[in-house]
Amino acid sequence: MKRFKVAGITIILALLISIVTLLTGDREWVIAISNIYFIVGLFTLVVAAFILILSGHLFTGWRRMRRRGDDADLPDEKVPARKVGRLKNAPIKVSRPASYCLQVAIPLIVISVLITLI
Repeated sequence: MKRFKVAGITIILALLISIVTLLTGDREWVIAISNIYFIVGLFTLVVAAFILILSGHLFTGWRRMRRRGDDADLPDEKVPARKVGRLKNAPIKVSRPASYCLQVAIPLIVISVLITLI
């Protein structure tokens, strides 16, 4: 319940800023605020996607590149296929930061589009 409260406060604050900007009547500021909300919303969507990929173990099994002239075998180069498959096929868990990012990003993008249409 606490994470919904923090996301709700963030969205209410964004709505208040946009309403005050709309009431001032300066169209340039309205468009600027709308653009900022849209960019912040897209950025938080990318952050949420990255967190979801990390928590889903989808980076498991990647190998490090060797440098030229480095003949020593890396100790973790051999990755068991069954272990990687088991990790990648596990259900993806939505963590608190990813949930917060999604709860803030989607309303910010919607608010920015609505501000632009008004």
